[in-house]
Amino acid sequence: MNTENIQLQSGFNKAEAEQSVVSSERSRHSSIRGPYRKGLKTGSFAIYNLSSAVPGNTESYIRSLTFAGHGYPPWEAVGNVRRPANHVRYGVGIGDVGVTIAMGGEFHFHYNIFSSEDDPIQHLGTPTKFKPLRPGLDPTEVRFQSDYFPPGTVIASKGVAVTRISESPMELSLTSSAREGGVLLLEHGASRQDLISTDRVRAYVKEHALDIYRYLNEYSLEGINLPNGSLYIVTGFDKAPSYKMAFFPNKPRRAGKKASISYNNGKWGARQGFAAHQFNPTPEIEQSAVFLRGIRVALSEELWAKHLGVEPIEVLPYSNLLTSPILGFRSRILARWDWIRNPAAMPRLRARRRGFHPSTILLEILLLVTPQAQIAMVEDSVWQSVADGCEGTLPQIKRLIKEILLTHEIRNNDGVVTLVPLMPEARRTPRSFKEKLLTLVSKKRMTPEELAYSRLSGFFSSRQTKPIRLT
Repeated sequence: MNTENIQLQSGFNKAEAEQSVVSSERSRHSSIRGPYRKGLKTGSFAIYNLSSAVPGNTESYIRSLTFAGHGYPPWEAVGNVRRPANHVRYGVGIGDVGVTIAMGGEFHFHYNIFSSEDDPIQHLGTPTKFKPLRPGLDPTEVRFQSDYFPPGTVIASKGVAVTRISESPMELSLTSSAREGGVLLLEHGASRQDLISTDRVRAYVKEHALDIYRYLNEYSLEGINLPNGSLYIVTGFDKAPSYKMAFFPNKPRRAGKKASISYNNGKWGARQGFAAHQFNPTPEIEQSAVFLRGIRVALSEELWAKHLGVEPIEVLPYSNLLTSPILGFRSRILARWDWIRNPAAMPRLRARRRGFHPSTILLEILLLVTPQAQIAMVEDSVWQSVADGCEGTLPQIKRLIKEILLTHEIRNNDGVVTLVPLMPEARRTPRSFKEKLLTLVSKKRMTPEELAYSRLSGFFSSRQTKPIRLT
């Protein structure tokens, strides 16, 4: 593999970024689970570090483009290269089982549910009770569009101004004064593939979810136990032969300062405050997935505790959740405060940091309001249905979750709880929910959607804990 074609260009100090964690005054390193979890000593889900400070690393790219409406945007699109040559060459496939983890949020592939046990693609092995999904994947089950993103497509997060100086040759100027943002440039466009129906995959996961989690934790590529909600099955993707990615700020103290980057002659040019990398095809790698779509799966706390064990809250993995805006007057005040405090110098948490995926929040909510369920599944299409290009901050995530609860039904089918989209005429309104919640004297039992809606504020309330810090 020619590593010269995968260029992590200057402007991103990885060591400094990993030390970018806010102080307890800004972030109480609290569980997102809220007051009903107070006193909890162990758990299976990762916890959330609620922070008002921008960390200045690849999280900004993922958070900024997650709600662009195309799926999950890994910063490391090529992914783990310790895979069979053909898998590296052509990228992820439908039915791939793995996890989206680590600072770059790359997809760690383990095996494919449609491939036989002796297929070379299963080089990492398969679960003990593995049975491939039969019949195998038929081309008629997949919707394919070769030119979904036309050449020259630029996908930029909110607050990024894109100026096209020239179309041929392509020359761009990108600027922003937001506190963070991300940009994906597809100079040769990208194709899109999606399963037309995920019914067969969901039925398979229902039967094998526990075995898959046992396998993932036994053969974790990280060498550590994975938290609940990590399991991800690919059902669609957007693939590009080449791509250019960039994010800002490249350092925590640059959050809110004007950032700029140029593109010309097929590569990134002069930049200020941006970190960027790019990929061009090689004989070893012909295309990579710049967006992933799939199903994220979680087990109930009881099932997890019985078969996989739980960990103390203090050492559970955590993800950063940005609580403050990236645009507007308040964001400028916070940017100045970031510069004064220098969050890069703050002590780090001892726990393991993981990439954030909004579906893990919904998984916990589903299991909370349907305690009889053993498995929860959330498809990325749920988020796509409400994505409006907003920044991925906590207030915006709460707003989108409310929208999801108004437009979807929480359905428990034989112990598996999912979100099913409602027909337009059946969708609810915030007023109808509030009226129902204010008329509980009617003795009517609340639906799971109403229960989730009523508990949403408390669900996000921070729980005071004493973080274990590195010394």
